[in-house]
Amino acid sequence: MNGPAQDEFVIARIKKIMPYGAFCVLEDYPGVEAFVHISEVSPGWVKNIHEYLREGQTAVARVYRLIPEKNQIDLSIKRVSEAEKKRKLESIRRGRRAEKLIELVQRTLKMPDAKKQKTIELLNSSFGDVLAAFEAALEEGEEPLERVGVEKEIAQAISDIAKKSIKKQKAEVEATLSLVCYSPNGLETIKKSLSSITAPPGAECSITFLGSPRYQLKVLASDFKDAEKALDAIVAQIEKTIKGQDASFTHSRTET
Repeated sequence: MNGPAQDEFVIARIKKIMPYGAFCVLEDYPGVEAFVHISEVSPGWVKNIHEYLREGQTAVARVYRLIPEKNQIDLSIKRVSEAEKKRKLESIRRGRRAEKLIELVQRTLKMPDAKKQKTIELLNSSFGDVLAAFEAALEEGEEPLERVGVEKEIAQAISDIAKKSIKKQKAEVEATLSLVCYSPNGLETIKKSLSSITAPPGAECSITFLGSPRYQLKVLASDFKDAEKALDAIVAQIEKTIKGQDASFTHSRTET
């Protein structure tokens, strides 16, 4: 059966709704169908499936059971977290963006389809996905492409198109802060502590009051690795500013 793997996330388009579940077609695998049982539509008891699904609707689903001998694919919508859903949709967005960019390279160089496909396979295997190759070219030019075996002419075209077509994105990470000061002027102490916070070079940060004692910390940087480092540095700053105060401080990463 040419189809998805166990636990793979797929885009399912609802084809037909039955009282006990829904038949779907998989956008990722043309011609392949799957089934979502009513118990896998939403957490809790679903009395009327039509309140949750409609024909033609698309949903991110997890392949939770495969029975190859029956050509059967069972999906679950409820077993997909919001973060997993966002990652899948972002992956699709990146794929579509990459497809347009590589087609532009093909037209620019009058590249045969076979060579385009070979280039796509090389970029996927070397960079994880095609768009990542364009992003690498945006940062470093054609050198990282040539290093993995991309022909010089193609590498130059990718680099040129990346610089014209891709706007440099920033990575964002968030954390929820809990800050309590037990002294009589506790609120002023907290305000002073937070107002003194500065982001490390190359990063930006903002702190928003959510309701006592919670605050939201947002950090922007050029990539997630730098954003994570900056967040850790800011948390360390806060811990340092309240050290010796009659206060407590905790933090937790927020899934975005």
